[in-house]
Amino acid sequence: MTQHAPEKIYTEEEAFDAVRLALDPIVAELRKAEQQRDELLADAMRYRFLRDPCSGADKLIHYCRGDYGKGMYSFTALDEILDEAIAKARGQQS
Repeated sequence: MTQHAPEKIYTEEEAFDAVRLALDPIVAELRKAEQQRDELLADAMRYRFLRDPCSGADKLIHYCRGDYGKGMYSFTALDEILDEAIAKARGQQS
């Protein structure tokens, strides 16, 4: 009969560190997924706002260029404008 060496007994701090190290990549992935979810939700809110016939979004997308007709905002500028308009609309609904 062979005898096995006793397994190492970990301190509470060592056990906690081992669990934390094992969970760190999972937590990082969860945070990344939450960030992606938040970005997608913001895009979905913008889309809903654009599709709402009462939102006045058509006035936000185009701007007057004088004799040259209407211009269209860049995507980045449009996102900022939409976010402001959504925030205003929420403030009026409250």
